Amino acid sequence: MTHRASFRATAVVMDDDSRSFGIDAEPNERFADGVLGLIALSQEQKQIRECSLSVQPSPPNDNGTYRVDLAAGTVAEGCRINGFDTCWTVRNGLPTTAVTV
Repeated sequence: MTHRASFRATAVVMDDDSRSFGIDAEPNERFADGVLGLIALSQEQKQIRECSLSVQPSPPNDNGTYRVDLAAGTVAEGCRINGFDTCWTVRNGLPTTAVTV
């Protein structure tokens, strides 16, 4: 589930088809001054500053999908997860993403 003042969305998946599902929608705007310090650890803030100097914060494909590769992989219920495919869209200034693992 995700919600904003003018937007709400929910999704349901069958538990035998996936282990996890996520959906999010956020305004396509910069954080207000001081917000990053409230929501991220100091190491995360440093990584964000370094990343934002060299990476465009937009998905690489214009077809609404992209792939996330996990550097070390994650083990869940005995299965290694090396990455996942996800989808995105931007409508009315609201980027929205969804992923199923």
